[in-house]
Amino acid sequence: MAVADTLAYYYPEREPLILAGLLHDVMEDANVAVEELEARFGPQVATLVHAVSKDDVAMMKALGASIEVLTQWKTEDEAKVILWRERRKYMLSHLESQGQDPDTHRDILRLKAADAHANLVSIHRDLRNPMVGEGVWTRFKVGRVDSLWFYEKITAAVVRGLPGEQSAADLDEALTAVRLA
Repeated sequence: MAVADTLAYYYPEREPLILAGLLHDVMEDANVAVEELEARFGPQVATLVHAVSKDDVAMMKALGASIEVLTQWKTEDEAKVILWRERRKYMLSHLESQGQDPDTHRDILRLKAADAHANLVSIHRDLRNPMVGEGVWTRFKVGRVDSLWFYEKITAAVVRGLPGEQSAADLDEALTAVRLA
């Protein structure tokens, strides 16, 4: 809800973007196929949601390797980190223009910015909570350093791709708050 709320605040006229904000995790969390999203909500919403979702099949195709090959001879913990990193690199590639029209590319950046902003605000809140504090990083497979690496890459792409937009500046501010907490 926070993602859609943020998008509605900054971009009230962009209804498909706001709807994508509501649905941004549905492919991962509810195992909904992009084809189902397109059939129910249209191609624009499906494109946006797919661009910010984990897609191991597409990632493996792009890498030219299977998960088994990537993690061969690795411990379970090493394999988790490798997969986490490869998924994030693949997801970050969607934040660079890939030949889509400029409006779609900006909306992908806006959606990812709102998602990252919601996550960073939540992390910052927990960092300031004495009951959680630095323990917040144990919720992440890779801990503080790699998690911040991912948010830094997202923020850099958003700031570069949405110059002058307040949502980009607010994302950068949220990342700074987490770094300094």
